[in-house]
Amino acid sequence: MTRARNAAQHHKNPATSSHFLPCELWTTSKVCKMPAARWNPNTLLQIDEGSGLGMYNAICCLLDDISMKLPQQVTKVELRRLARLGLCQVHGYQRKEVVAKWEDILGCIEGISRTYEHQREEITQDLKKLQKEVDECRSLLLVKEDCKDDLSVVLRRHLKRNARLKKELVESQATCARLQKDFARLKGQKEETFRLSAENSHLSDLLKSAEGEQERYKSQETNLTAECEKLRKQNAALQADINSAKDHYKDLQDREQSATMELMAMTSQLHEAQSLNLGLENDKKTLQSEIDILKREVEELNDKNTSVSSQLASAAASLKTVTEELCAANKENMEFRDELITATREMMELRNKVRQLSTPVWYRVIRWIKKKLSGLGHLRSPGKEVSDAEEGVALAPTASGRDAGLA
Repeated sequence: MTRARNAAQHHKNPATSSHFLPCELWTTSKVCKMPAARWNPNTLLQIDEGSGLGMYNAICCLLDDISMKLPQQVTKVELRRLARLGLCQVHGYQRKEVVAKWEDILGCIEGISRTYEHQREEITQDLKKLQKEVDECRSLLLVKEDCKDDLSVVLRRHLKRNARLKKELVESQATCARLQKDFARLKGQKEETFRLSAENSHLSDLLKSAEGEQERYKSQETNLTAECEKLRKQNAALQADINSAKDHYKDLQDREQSATMELMAMTSQLHEAQSLNLGLENDKKTLQSEIDILKREVEELNDKNTSVSSQLASAAASLKTVTEELCAANKENMEFRDELITATREMMELRNKVRQLSTPVWYRVIRWIKKKLSGLGHLRSPGKEVSDAEEGVALAPTASGRDAGLA
């Protein structure tokens, strides 16, 4: 960028500081051997300032060649070469826009140049006519001595022509100022067009990016649709499994109700057995108290009377009979205990099945069963057993066996 500005600095001080020059200043100097610069392409084409484009050092030679020509003589090939040298690789796509902008500027300069050329030709013709009249006046002054009338006529004509030329000069200056304003306005329009073109390019890039984003969203939508369809199928399968589980739950509920009825029946039987066992325990306690009384009487009367021995023998016989009855009752109690153990096992199996159901109803049933079982355990409290030494007959412990079975 520095080299480009240094190259363009060479063209910042041309023969005139104006953006365009009259055609009479484009003529070649007779003193210099090399042709002089006819215009300043650096300023007109805005190479150094205004566009912000980078340049290479090779532009200097090309600008020197272009400055030796008229603006309308600059070819499109030279403009393309200048744009190719001035633009970097990133902004190479703007070459056509820059060349078109330069062509428009050169076209405007060509129109202005033609206007000045036409005015120059008119001024040249007027100068020739004035020179001719001056020559005529000089010839009249040299040839005729009495030429005051002719000289006054020529002078008046010259003054009128001079006034007309001044008026045309003022009009030309006004036209020049108007053209300069038009050129400045056109310059602003071209810069605005260039800016809008850059914005259009940026918007095109954004549009391409948005289209790519839209395609990506469409792909995501397709994937999500397929995923939703897959989830819908899985939901249908899960719904079928839920319906099957509900049917299985109803079956288990029916089985639980039947098991509950059986449990209630067995519970009533258990209550009856407990009441029977309680009666046997009371009989046993009564007999135990009678045995104690008899033992004390035997100890007191053993040394006094032999008749008491016969009574004791009869009492022993009656005790044997009672013992046999107790053994029979104990046997029945053992059989009932086996049935109770079997019922307890079935109840434990039913409890395990009910425990597998994660429903508050089954928890309440289990709590109710535990409560009933704890109540049954309190009802089946063991009584005092009779020692073998005092009784003489070995009795099986009913209460301890029953508690072990329930446990």
